[in-house]
Amino acid sequence: MEKTKTNLRSIYGEPSAAEVLALANRLRALKLSPGFQDLRLICERISNDAQVGAREFEGFDPLEVVKMQMQARTAHRVTNEIFAMIDAAIANAQLPGLSLEDPQAPEHAVPNQIAGSY
Repeated sequence: MEKTKTNLRSIYGEPSAAEVLALANRLRALKLSPGFQDLRLICERISNDAQVGAREFEGFDPLEVVKMQMQARTAHRVTNEIFAMIDAAIANAQLPGLSLEDPQAPEHAVPNQIAGSY
């Protein structure tokens, strides 16, 4: 399988150092959350279910088989890309001259608001 390149700049534009650190701190806090492993398991289950469905399809329509195989590959690729982008954003903040703050520190606490709701 081909390795996709993660380009955070194409998503976030050209961020300042403070924005890079803030994003990394939020994503690091997300990875430390107990729900993060649940999210990973849910994504992997969706991907695996799509692969099993394509492999065990009992129909004879070749277009349907191709469609299911493409859906399985897409689910796998999206799952990998999501977690790769999270890791890349955290790694990006670990470049020389930048330092990650402790996301558990009170001044960096994640607000009890849903993103975009404030």
